[in-house]
Amino acid sequence: MDSQSGAQRKRLEAFNTLEKRRLEFVDAVHEQLLKRSKLSAVLAHLDQPAMDGKNPAENISA
Repeated sequence: MDSQSGAQRKRLEAFNTLEKRRLEFVDAVHEQLLKRSKLSAVLAHLDQPAMDGKNPAENISA
């Protein structure tokens, strides 16, 4: 019975390790999507002409 509980513990540890890696992957993808969303919002804003008719991107210096 001892080897069964040992094998079960190893399976549980392996499952927990995989689950942790999956969650880390999901978090990384989520963070990249948030960054992409922010960049898209900035680009959309810069594409809109300002009230005075000028493009706000023209005022940004590299």
